[in-house]
Amino acid sequence: IVLLSAWFQRRRKINSIDPAFGKSNSGYTSGMVSRKSTIRIELSHGINEEKTLTTSAKPSITVLNTTAIDTAVRIMQLPDSSLLKDAFTFEPKIKGRAIWISDKVIEFIPSEILPANQFYNVDFKLKEVAKVEDGLENFSFQLSTFPQNIFVNVDGLRSYDDYNIEWQKLTGKITTSDYEDTASIRKVLSITQNGKVMPVRINYSYNNNEFYFYVDSIERKEKTGKLLVSWNGEVIKAISNGSQELKIPALGDFSISDARVVDNEDQSVELSFSDPIDYNQNLKGIISIQGIDNLTYAIENNVVRIFLPNRTIGEKLITVTTGIKNFKGYKMNTAFTKSLTFEEPKPLVRIKGNGSILPISN
Repeated sequence: IVLLSAWFQRRRKINSIDPAFGKSNSGYTSGMVSRKSTIRIELSHGINEEKTLTTSAKPSITVLNTTAIDTAVRIMQLPDSSLLKDAFTFEPKIKGRAIWISDKVIEFIPSEILPANQFYNVDFKLKEVAKVEDGLENFSFQLSTFPQNIFVNVDGLRSYDDYNIEWQKLTGKITTSDYEDTASIRKVLSITQNGKVMPVRINYSYNNNEFYFYVDSIERKEKTGKLLVSWNGEVIKAISNGSQELKIPALGDFSISDARVVDNEDQSVELSFSDPIDYNQNLKGIISIQGIDNLTYAIENNVVRIFLPNRTIGEKLITVTTGIKNFKGYKMNTAFTKSLTFEEPKPLVRIKGNGSILPISN
């Protein structure tokens, strides 16, 4: 919805395509594309079709697999791509080069990543690669790159192991709606502990524009501290900014620092404690969710994951009693309750390929 609204809010004049172009041009890249997209023109007829192999065979001779022979010949006879140097004109200008992919497909490869949320008018000199009627020498079309957006998910503070409570680490994930490089993402994110800027390590996951960030050596002290995670999308022309504050528990303060719903394929709740949790305790009756039975639990250092038997929707109250114990056997001084929101699963959206090849209607 955001992407579509951004397209129409520009109030650009969308030009119609003359159906007569369908005689020489069967498709082209159009609509909204990734910043890493190439731009293609697909001809209705191969440039070598007039030179394809013909067989004047005698009646007694059968010729087999001429299609495969024709295809091989066409691949070997691709035109010189240097002749396409001035075939494309972009407004605003895009630097790059055009090449023949096959004898029917021409692809323009930008030399740099395209800017986000940019609208382009494209003009292609069709007469240079195909026989066209008068008035159809130039083929004009339009496209736009996707608006950029960022989504930040903070996992919460984690203990290094079951025996070290003085130092903790923070992990999280940044997802972008389109391609972005790691160097730019580093400029988006800022993390401070009690006002002091913390070094952040960011790794690209090579999976659907995801980046994972890590902050080491977060020190717990005698007094409660504050960790502030901030992000500003203006650096990458994204339409998102925000912040999230986390409590750094004081030493000796055994408490819950974060509680959140994890809505993957299976619904679960994740509780982050200030201290590692005793693995040997039975959490049934100690941790409960309003109206839901048959919960299962998993303990990993200072994190407890609660798995639901079935998906649920709406507001539910989670309760943690003072019966829960840390790794040294000490119980929490105060019970914990919080209202959590369980939502319908969000549809998965994937951008595949390098853009849309839209056929021209005849």
